[in-house]
Amino acid sequence: MLDKQIKLISFESGEKHFTRAFVQMENTANCYECHSPNTKSLGYLVIDFSTQETERSLVFVRKFSLFFTIILILIIIGLVIILHYRIVKTSLSSFEEIINEINKGNLDKRIGIGRSKELGRLAKSFNDMVETFQKTQNELNVCHVKELESKNKMATIGMMASRLAHEIRNPLTGIANATEILVQDMPDDENKPILEEMRRQATRVNNAILNMLRFSHSHDLKLTNKDLHEI
Repeated sequence: MLDKQIKLISFESGEKHFTRAFVQMENTANCYECHSPNTKSLGYLVIDFSTQETERSLVFVRKFSLFFTIILILIIIGLVIILHYRIVKTSLSSFEEIINEINKGNLDKRIGIGRSKELGRLAKSFNDMVETFQKTQNELNVCHVKELESKNKMATIGMMASRLAHEIRNPLTGIANATEILVQDMPDDENKPILEEMRRQATRVNNAILNMLRFSHSHDLKLTNKDLHEI
């Protein structure tokens, strides 16, 4: 066996370390020309070699591996910070700028779709929300314009109706007063009911116009505190 043929012994001499190898020289058929076949072992070959350089190399490799690992970790951390700054922080800054513009009323602004899957999805959802809000605002503006036009038309019609009511009310008042005078001065009792009916109808129309004018006039509201349960 090989462990019976070679023996290693370590020695220390001060700061120097070396290993001595004892190699047993066996007598084989190739050695029978010079040595007797009856001799089993021809002797030992002694070799001294130093392991100090190997140990130094191992220490250097360990230190270099540790140093390289630290440098690699720092590089990875630096790349992560750079990517975080370029992707996350830049995107969030863009988000903030767009949101500030939208708060100022500029609904035409949109956020650029980022390369990151999550940020891109968030930007798309935000843009869809702003677009929906813009459409709703446009629809409200259209409804507001139509409502203003309708109110202007109703106001115009109300003014015309008020003027027309005044124009109708004045002759009716004159007719009612004249009819009342005729009723009082007419000696013929047969035609008095007809004149009285004319006066009543003229007064009725006059009162209806007066009520319409009162309803069309705006009144200031007087707000007071009341108990809802009592009401």
